[in-house]
Amino acid sequence: MNRPSISWLLAGAVTAALLLFLNSAVSISSTRQLNEIAAWVGRSYQIINNLDNILTLTTEAESSHRGYIITGEDRYLESYISAPTRINAKFEELGRLTADNPIQLAQLPDLRRRIDARFNILAEVIDARRIRGFDAAQQTLLTDRGKNEMDAIRAVASEMTSHEENLLGERTIKAERSYWNAIVTEVFAALSITVAIIGLLFLLKKYLKNREISSSIIAEQAERLRTTLSSIGDAVISTDTDGLITDINTAAESLTGWTASDALGRPLHKIFRIVNESTREPVDARFCAL
Repeated sequence: MNRPSISWLLAGAVTAALLLFLNSAVSISSTRQLNEIAAWVGRSYQIINNLDNILTLTTEAESSHRGYIITGEDRYLESYISAPTRINAKFEELGRLTADNPIQLAQLPDLRRRIDARFNILAEVIDARRIRGFDAAQQTLLTDRGKNEMDAIRAVASEMTSHEENLLGERTIKAERSYWNAIVTEVFAALSITVAIIGLLFLLKKYLKNREISSSIIAEQAERLRTTLSSIGDAVISTDTDGLITDINTAAESLTGWTASDALGRPLHKIFRIVNESTREPVDARFCAL
């Protein structure tokens, strides 16, 4: 009765352990996937922010050069002078962020070329103002070359931003889906583990109950055997397969001079010596009966 219970108990323990292992594996996988998606989302935000910064720096350079055209004072050129270095840094970062996106990477040279063209026009106007005066600079501005180039810059930047916003939307949806999948998986795993543990406890309780019943039956049978042996008038000594005494009745106690409490567990030949009638040699007591 106990063997099947032990088998089921071991099966329950193995099942619970496997569920815990699978739950850990799924949790690690879900966490890794969420981290990867979060990194992609963060990268999209960085790309959009850099494109916006490039437009802002270019616009500030335009405003700076207008201040110089109007006043002729070099202090207005601070933003114009610092803008190229800052824009170059943004382009380097964009190149790194879009290295694995062929569509965005292909747009960068065009944006770079148009930015450079716009700053060349700004430089022409500034030189005209410095060398030939305000009127000459104004005539250069009226050609609309600068405006056209700036419109082209905004168009390229807008196209790149739209592309990244589409990717951002897809990644956000994927992140939400992965998040909810992780929650559902965690809940299912937790329920499965709970059921497995409850089943394991049930099997353990059943096993202990069966073991208690078996022990009670064995004890009852042993008591009946002792009662039976005590009621027999002949001396009876029982041993295990190693010849160690497991029981001795009252008649055997009288015959050997050993009490049951002292004799139990001792070798039979120490308690009762048996010899062959013909050879007078000791006989293996395990195979003899009194």
